[in-house]
Amino acid sequence: MNIKQASQRSGVSPQNIRYYEREGLLCPQRNPDNDYREYSDQDLYILKLIRILRMLDMPLEDIRAVLNGTAALPQALQNQEQRLQAQTEKLQAAIRFCRDLKASGKDAGQLDVDACLTRMESIPPSGGFFAGWVDDYK
Repeated sequence: MNIKQASQRSGVSPQNIRYYEREGLLCPQRNPDNDYREYSDQDLYILKLIRILRMLDMPLEDIRAVLNGTAALPQALQNQEQRLQAQTEKLQAAIRFCRDLKASGKDAGQLDVDACLTRMESIPPSGGFFAGWVDDYK
């Protein structure tokens, strides 16, 4: 099948298919007559697996390790679950902060920005949503 068919059957855009090829995640055969890519059923399976794992926000490095056999899928999923859990905790902290700011009823011109920044900077770096932002501005 050609790239358009592979895209339709996998749900992965042609641009992403080419990107995954450049990243070494997918290596379709080439037609010797015209050098066009020809995607096999195995390529389609790999594209669908990549799509699943990307929809779980798994980094390409981890997907590559799963595909080349240097990491087992269950372990990669466990690692991703831990990353997602950490992100969830950070986002929950940001949501709480948003709610607190909203509950204050203050408009942008009334907000004590210094107090807000001090509060954001006081959140432990290991678990706070704002840690990376604070570091960016130091």
